[in-house]
Amino acid sequence: MGKLKNRNARGFTILELMVGMAVFLIISGAVLISMSRMQTNYRTAEINTQMQQQLRETMELMAQEIGQAGLQASTVEGGATGGDATFVAPYKLTNGNTATGLQTVALTTATGVFAPYVGQWLQVDGGANQEAVQITEIPPTVAAGSIQANFGILHAAYTPAYPMGIFPHGILSDQSNPSATGGGKLAMFGEINGSGNGLWAVEYACPATFPGPLTRTVWNLSTNPPAAASKYNLIDNVTACYFCWPGVTSAQNANCPTGLATPDTVTLPSDACASDTCTYSMITQVGFTITALETVIVSGSSQSSTSTQNITVTKSYSNVQPRNVITADKIYQAAVTSATNANNGTTYLTYLNGELQPDPASLANVPW
Repeated sequence: MGKLKNRNARGFTILELMVGMAVFLIISGAVLISMSRMQTNYRTAEINTQMQQQLRETMELMAQEIGQAGLQASTVEGGATGGDATFVAPYKLTNGNTATGLQTVALTTATGVFAPYVGQWLQVDGGANQEAVQITEIPPTVAAGSIQANFGILHAAYTPAYPMGIFPHGILSDQSNPSATGGGKLAMFGEINGSGNGLWAVEYACPATFPGPLTRTVWNLSTNPPAAASKYNLIDNVTACYFCWPGVTSAQNANCPTGLATPDTVTLPSDACASDTCTYSMITQVGFTITALETVIVSGSSQSSTSTQNITVTKSYSNVQPRNVITADKIYQAAVTSATNANNGTTYLTYLNGELQPDPASLANVPW
């Protein structure tokens, strides 16, 4: 008996196979394109987030240091006893002064605290013996490890002496350039970050040409000339960068808002000035804008269709206030009012003594 043929057991024809493969390829291509786009979108979102975070951290650092500009702390943390912080005087008069008037006294400097400088005001002693004295000379013109100052009161050995006052020139308008066409800078000095271990000069600089890096440079003002700078890039690829403050004109930077107030001006008494000029513009408000760029490779359906996509992120701070400089401004205005009401220049001078510190001499030697 012969074998029966099963007509339902036949295979696919070539045409059916070709149609099936075509449908499969179309679906697979659509899936791959979709996955490629999803991957590109994920990568773009990831880079955008990283740029946002980098810009945020950079601008928060800048805002923090602008706020600290002009600071001079009078105490430093010296250690701990029984869990409680113990504070020590940055300076001590190790041999005291045995007479009044212009005297040379040995000075002990606490470890890690910046060195004294000519023109600096110190609050010496306490209680009934407290007085403000201004340093007139330091080594090498007087004995090593000593200072020279005019004393009105006798002080015993190891009497504490604290740096006084605030630097009204904390934001350095004459060393700053708000140009929006490249080369924009913001310079400042003070006990930046409140570390208690020195005076520092800090410069933020936009790239000379766009795109380029935003840099931060720091100099230690504890020595004269200042110690070697540390410089590094905060953001590598900046396409827009500028600073604004009262007094910036539209010719200097068309991006800055119009109608900003004129900077307040303070003129220190000539005998309280260590620098060439005693008149400073006090910058009490700073704004800045930064735009960063990152390029992402976008993959197409084939290697030949690969392209790039630019991602830009912009952040702005419009009104960051250097609180120490604002305090200096208030002191100055109060001194002017006091002198005007008393019609007495001596009152004005007395009020400013020690409250507004002259610039440290080393500041003039910073290679901005």
